[in-house]
Amino acid sequence: MFHFYLSIVLYGFFLKDSAREARLYPYALLISILLLNLALLADFHVRHPPITFIVDSEYFTTLGRRFLTLFIPVPVLIVFALLHLRIWAAALFFTFAITPLLVRAGWIINHPDTFFARGAELINANAINLSGMTSSLIIGVVSTVGALGLLLFNDYALKSAQRTERANALLGRYFAPDVRDEIEQSEIDLVEQEPRDLEVAIMFTDIVGFTKLSEKMEPKDVMRLLSDYQSIMVSAIFDNNGTVDKFIGDAVMANFGTPKSYGNDAQNAFNCAVDMNEKLARWNEGRRSAGLPEIQHRIGIHFGPCVVGNIGGEQRVEFAIIGDAVNVASRICDACKQFDSNFLISSTLAERVQTDTRLEIVKDFEVRGRSEKLDLMKVY
Repeated sequence: MFHFYLSIVLYGFFLKDSAREARLYPYALLISILLLNLALLADFHVRHPPITFIVDSEYFTTLGRRFLTLFIPVPVLIVFALLHLRIWAAALFFTFAITPLLVRAGWIINHPDTFFARGAELINANAINLSGMTSSLIIGVVSTVGALGLLLFNDYALKSAQRTERANALLGRYFAPDVRDEIEQSEIDLVEQEPRDLEVAIMFTDIVGFTKLSEKMEPKDVMRLLSDYQSIMVSAIFDNNGTVDKFIGDAVMANFGTPKSYGNDAQNAFNCAVDMNEKLARWNEGRRSAGLPEIQHRIGIHFGPCVVGNIGGEQRVEFAIIGDAVNVASRICDACKQFDSNFLISSTLAERVQTDTRLEIVKDFEVRGRSEKLDLMKVY
């Protein structure tokens, strides 16, 4: 048994594998329960051999006093049960461990020579102290309930920590680290929060000629390309206080102004696009050195009112942004092909941006599915 627990400790310190631990932990608990109970049962039978093995007649003349000493190990059993941490494991261990004691207690109570007594009758060694038995029963029940409460609290705390960890991981997928930290430290609850109307800058990017490019590549190489490209885009988004909304194939959708506005969301979106182009240029230098084709992309940005909140059902909930401005931003990105540009913004966004970059106006752009025309700006 010592070697089993030593191997568990050494494994936990030197060969830690979370996935394997989660899979093997229940089996380790079952082995622990069996080993401990076998050890306890062996010790119990040494100290209290089975009734059928007892040949000393004096043993049967002191059954009442033996009854009171029978449950002395219960606190130790509760401690051992608590060490198993899981409620089912603790309950299983305690059930196995207490059963021999209960069997012997039942045998003593039902023995013809024993009887319940108080006061002077307790001089008889076969008398079972009723007051002592009641006190022991109360202490046992309170201890067991207290242990169960500790286990339930531990289970609640563990699940809360796991939920927090999953929420943090989810926040890390969408929000910049400083935004995520602010959400964690504030009262913002993205799950319970009602949808809100916000003025938001929305950005779309996609890779030029991705379909033709991917036809000549192995699927795993396509996945690697997308992963590298999206990592670069996400880095730029997070550097400029943006939020990653979603990946759509080779396209990236981001917004600036959720879950809170920084007051200069249009400027942040514009600066992000500039950073994206610079990061893409540096990435292409490495690709050229490796003999790989350069990657070009298109960027479209618009600024306008949107509804921000959670959508979906009980099975899946997603923090999303919807509205006409999202559709317009997507169409602006597509329009880059029409106007031979890789960077287009709406005039609505341009009015909120300060830049030394040369801009060229494209008047009366007609957005498909939308009656109102808008002016675009080509960014050089």
